Amino acid sequence: MDDNISPGANSRLNLYTSSSATPLAVWGGIGFVSGGSEQTAIQYANQYKNIEIVPSPIEINVGYEIDGLNVSAFASVEMLENITTINNRILFLVTYDFQDLLYGDFFAKVVRYNEQNFGLTEAGESDVFTTEIVLDAAWELDRLNIVVIIQSFSSSSKIIHQAGLIKLDTHLPHLLPPRNLVGEYHDEIAPYSIDLNWDEPLYTNTTLLGYKVYKDNIYILDEMLIPEITFFTDFDIEPETMYYYHITAVYSHGESIPSNFVDIYTDKSVVAPILGPPKNLQGYDQQDPNTKFLLWEAPVYENSIFLAYKIYRNGNVIAELSNITDIFYTDRNISEGGLLVYYVTALYSHAESKPSNYVSLYTEEKPEEPVLGPPLNLQGSVMPSPSFLMDNGQWIMDNYPLFMEGLFIVNLTWETPDYKHTTFINYKVYKNGAVIAEIDNIAEMIFVDEDIFETGELVYFVTAVYTDGESEMSNTYETYIEVSDDDFNDALVKTTLWRNFPNPFNPETNISFSLEYLQKVDISIYNVRGQLVKKLVNNDFEKGFHSIIWDGKDNNGNNVVSGVYFYQMRADDFVETRRMILLK
Repeated sequence: MDDNISPGANSRLNLYTSSSATPLAVWGGIGFVSGGSEQTAIQYANQYKNIEIVPSPIEINVGYEIDGLNVSAFASVEMLENITTINNRILFLVTYDFQDLLYGDFFAKVVRYNEQNFGLTEAGESDVFTTEIVLDAAWELDRLNIVVIIQSFSSSSKIIHQAGLIKLDTHLPHLLPPRNLVGEYHDEIAPYSIDLNWDEPLYTNTTLLGYKVYKDNIYILDEMLIPEITFFTDFDIEPETMYYYHITAVYSHGESIPSNFVDIYTDKSVVAPILGPPKNLQGYDQQDPNTKFLLWEAPVYENSIFLAYKIYRNGNVIAELSNITDIFYTDRNISEGGLLVYYVTALYSHAESKPSNYVSLYTEEKPEEPVLGPPLNLQGSVMPSPSFLMDNGQWIMDNYPLFMEGLFIVNLTWETPDYKHTTFINYKVYKNGAVIAEIDNIAEMIFVDEDIFETGELVYFVTAVYTDGESEMSNTYETYIEVSDDDFNDALVKTTLWRNFPNPFNPETNISFSLEYLQKVDISIYNVRGQLVKKLVNNDFEKGFHSIIWDGKDNNGNNVVSGVYFYQMRADDFVETRRMILLK
């Protein structure tokens, strides 16, 4: 152990060199105990097995905030009883777990250390202790813990009063954008408007503060929307105009990249113009590191006049090319250092296009080549869907609506990929060559495929997506599903609310449900504000499967606008709510 990291560590190490005593703390782990050996470590481990849990006079809660490699650790402490020991200290440690070592569960090497006076002695007293910790990027960061120990260091007592531990999650926050942005223009009654709806982003290790709405790349609100609001109506619009919208999510760590873009043309009587962005943008380094060359392909457009190209570097316009036959640009005398992110737009008589693809170049030496490892050791298993099994294991099939739910589920698991010099974004799960899911919590290495309608051969694999691209595929998991009529019986069905079909829908959708016995059923439609839109049914139904249609109208017979809606079923003690999207 390095004394520069852990001041005074050797004096504490010497406290625990007696193999006949149970050490209250082992600094440094196997082979690092002063005067110790592997035999000493074995004796320590055996002593640990006999430790008894006794009540503590102190309650402690350990937490932290992390920003890259900078950690702010804290311990919230409350005294439950008086203590009489003197020279009490509170110790903050970052420990590094050993792997594949003899009795490794009992030892950990201390890699960061902070010691403070602990002045609380009487019941009812409380305080919060904090310290700043800088991690080393060379460590295996997934093997770190923060340990807090409250201990007396008087000459007559080395009692540890309390300790707390929390695993350090060093994954950087994922500032992912809102999902599935959709928009629609309404000119039925004045004032005319454009309605936007989107889904909450999938994010980790940060706090969602709200949303920003952008029109034509300009932020249009005085204050951002709160996280619970995933819709917006824009009344500030002109007729016969093309508008581009996107949404960003604002987190405690910063603002996300844009959501998908939607383009809305405010004239339903004519065909909306197609304002395509430049395609296949590529960037090239030149002999002078402060000069870059860009090349792209012409956009696809209709019903508008192509006026110019705009060149963007790091979000700022650096050039406008009025000769639309020019599909290249040389960026010279660049004063910015480091990473340069370029994109190009096409400027039309109606509006500016969406951005092209992005390219990244560097004015300095490019960082080491990234290693984009695939997920490891993909495994799977198949089982019948729990929704269609009775307690005796028999299948439920009486009038079973095949389009609503899968007959089987496939469970997939895998291990973390190996990667370097890049940032991990998410996983993609593929079935028979098509993406069926994206998992944004990179600590979640499991996926359940509940939407298996098909029979025959199924081939699954998983990829890892990084800021520098998508990895190669993992190993495959292959299975074959075959179902015969003998697999089913007409046993009593369960009370269930099924997924609506189709979804998204326009103008109507089918809502099915099943009942275990005769019951009174209430099914109602609600908007995203929780307001009742339509009461579909409120009467008795026999056992079995039933289906009703919602035609997209409210209780007054008016057509509802595009957006997200919820349908809820109540039957005796059964309550279930599902989500659907009307997309005109």
